[in-house]
Amino acid sequence: MTNDLKLEVLQKFMTPKEEAEERGRVWLSELFSIADKTAATNSVCLIAFPKFTESIDKTEATREVYPLQRNMNAKIDPKPIKKAISKLKHIEGYSYSENAKKCSACDGQCEVEYEFSHGGETYKAILDCPVCDGEGMTGDVVKIPNGKKIYENNIFIMIGNSYFSPEVMNDIIFVAEKMNKEIYLVNQSTRMAPSLFAIGDAEILAMPCAVWEREDNKVIHKVNI
Repeated sequence: MTNDLKLEVLQKFMTPKEEAEERGRVWLSELFSIADKTAATNSVCLIAFPKFTESIDKTEATREVYPLQRNMNAKIDPKPIKKAISKLKHIEGYSYSENAKKCSACDGQCEVEYEFSHGGETYKAILDCPVCDGEGMTGDVVKIPNGKKIYENNIFIMIGNSYFSPEVMNDIIFVAEKMNKEIYLVNQSTRMAPSLFAIGDAEILAMPCAVWEREDNKVIHKVNI
């Protein structure tokens, strides 16, 4: 795989510059290095190749999440996943008004974890953030159509014990098709921990979705590991 093709793949995963600046982490919109790897991230997925160019070193900044030791080697067939996603209907995407601010309680994730103790037992649940009512934004929250097509946020692909959005799986499949390589799940632990996928000499660390019990949740494809 040529360095130009690697760069094309990495650029797909870079955080938009405006978003990176808003978060005070401009380096998210650029290539960066982690030890002996060249990487990029959109804050949902992090992709890394063996180092092929010089870039800002962020080994310390990512140490808590990447790299990960491999603890499995499960081949993932992308064909049924791609077929299931192809049957979905898109909905209109939107942006927020300038006065809207990312919710500081849930960090814009829309959901928070609740914990309740009773009779010596502890119960946990992930539900809509009560500060922003599950919007992820606070203040003058006005949704403005942005012309982008997205999927509904209650649709998931389950791989092993974790749930992933169609967008994340589309990105992983995009890399596999660009590289003409197979997809392997090489690290997975708890349901909410990031999972590590290997595609040729690339690794993709993917964040799962926080899924709670809801009647309208839809798992469109399940991969048993």
